[in-house]
Amino acid sequence: MDPSLRLRVGEFATVLAGVVLGVVGLFTSGNVALIILSAGLVVIALASLTGSALLVVAHEREKRAARANARWSRAMRHVSDIALTIADIRASENADGETPLVRAGKACAALGTAFTAVTGSQCRVSVKELYVAEGLGNEPAVRTLVYPTTLSSPDPRDADLVRDNTDFAEIVEGATNFFSNDLVADIQSGYRNSHWTSAKMREWTANGEYPYRSTIVLPVNARVENGATSQGPFDTVGFLCVDSVDADVFDRAHDLAVAEIIARMLYIVWPLLTAPTSPRTD
Repeated sequence: MDPSLRLRVGEFATVLAGVVLGVVGLFTSGNVALIILSAGLVVIALASLTGSALLVVAHEREKRAARANARWSRAMRHVSDIALTIADIRASENADGETPLVRAGKACAALGTAFTAVTGSQCRVSVKELYVAEGLGNEPAVRTLVYPTTLSSPDPRDADLVRDNTDFAEIVEGATNFFSNDLVADIQSGYRNSHWTSAKMREWTANGEYPYRSTIVLPVNARVENGATSQGPFDTVGFLCVDSVDADVFDRAHDLAVAEIIARMLYIVWPLLTAPTSPRTD
């Protein structure tokens, strides 16, 4: 055990003993002065207990951040290669006979591998296109361009309306990203997912096998021409999604920044990815 954490655990045990002794004194002493003294001891001990618990939590968060930083430091060479692969799509649209979308799919698969190595949990990456669903009242919707190979291909007739999916809806409404380390818990606070039907939720709750529980969703966007300042509006064309089957996987500070780099790169080649000659990847 880490020495500083061992010290905190010792403090925690000592303070807990103080709470117990104080409570015992409250209920066993008939002396008013002793009762007041015991009550004060309980208050002080509880305050110390809370402080110790907060310090332990902060220590664990600090260790986790340092671990993520160190792992990404080692993985940044791979991230650079992924970014170069995407940039090369623009320079050579059909290298080795592969379409831009196929090459982007390989880059996203490599990004999923990098996230898996850094987080220690199986991660996958998908890319969604934002479009207008003409057959559904011209509402904003999303469809998959790059799909994780670990899942079956979606039915092209399916339309995922933005309003039925909290992650996309919040970004369309102005959020810079959607981040969650426990989507199942977020359902209690209003999280919506058009694929998470009542029947599916009952099934997953029974077997404990949710398709994913942690997720990072970022817009694929850039500022429009007349918004070159830091306050200018964005042109959002799609979404980059990174998810994992496990809860509490991602680090907001480090993982979010890496995913954002790739999302920015995808915007540069987006017209090539959505061209009619580029079939979606399965």
